[in-house]
Amino acid sequence: MHGSFASVRPSEVASIERLLDSGLTPWRRIILSARDNVWSLVDACDYEWLSKNTWNVSWGSRTPWQLYAKRNVGPERATLRQHREIKIVRDPRSERFMRTHHVDHGNGQTLDNRDDNLAWCTHKQNMKNRRPRAAIPSLEQIVLELMRVHDIPFPQEVPF
Repeated sequence: MHGSFASVRPSEVASIERLLDSGLTPWRRIILSARDNVWSLVDACDYEWLSKNTWNVSWGSRTPWQLYAKRNVGPERATLRQHREIKIVRDPRSERFMRTHHVDHGNGQTLDNRDDNLAWCTHKQNMKNRRPRAAIPSLEQIVLELMRVHDIPFPQEVPF
C-alpha cells in the first residue's frame, strides 16, 4: 500500500469502525481504550486468539505520539506488544533471532497490526524505515485504502 491516502471525513470514522466490527471485511479492530477511542487493526484470522486477552494502549518511549497495542503478563507485569505477538505466531523464529530483531510496521502506523504490515527487521533496518509523523496514515485512511484495493464497497449505511 504505497498510494496516497485519502482524507477521512469525520462522518466516515464511526461507519468504518462499525464496518470492521460487523465482520464484513477481512480485518477487525481491537479496542485498547474505549474512553479515548484507541484501537488496533488486525487480520480477522488473528482476532479470536488476540481477543482472549485484555489489550491496552502504550506510548512510544522515544516518540510519545506513537501508540502501541500491549498487554501485561506475569507477576512483574512484563509488557508484550501486540505486533510482536502476531509476528511470533505467524512467522516464528528462534529465541536468539528474536532477541536481535524488531517487528517493523511497514506503513509507519504502529496500531496497524495486520500481518501484511509487519516484518522482522534489524535495529538498523527499523531505524532506516522511520518516517515523519505527518507521513503516517491514520487507521481510518488505511482501512479506506484497503477497501479500495480489495474492491470492498463502502456502504452508505452499515447494516445492523
